[in-house]
Amino acid sequence: MPEVGRYNAGQKIIFRGMTILLLVLATSGIAIWDARFGQHFTIEQKRIAAVVHAAATVVALGLWIIHGYAAIWVKGTVRAMTRGSMTGGWAWKHHRKWLREEVAKEPR
Repeated sequence: MPEVGRYNAGQKIIFRGMTILLLVLATSGIAIWDARFGQHFTIEQKRIAAVVHAAATVVALGLWIIHGYAAIWVKGTVRAMTRGSMTGGWAWKHHRKWLREEVAKEPR
């Protein structure tokens, strides 16, 4: 396996997935917001937007659950997330490339 930098593949997938899903939710939400934008969309468009909105919500909740599960599963991750710090051993095991870069930056 190649060394991992600051963010691993799972972190990148969660970030990009949630970013895209939030944009989809905002766009579809505008289409189904009858009180404000109802006159700008047809019934068919509102129905499609409602289905897209619901599907994006389910996928976003799934990503959120996976993110929480992964954080609990990998020992030391919750500590790193809540305190903003980690042990050198944890960083070496999970983000070796990033640790090498950080150590190289330090003046001697």
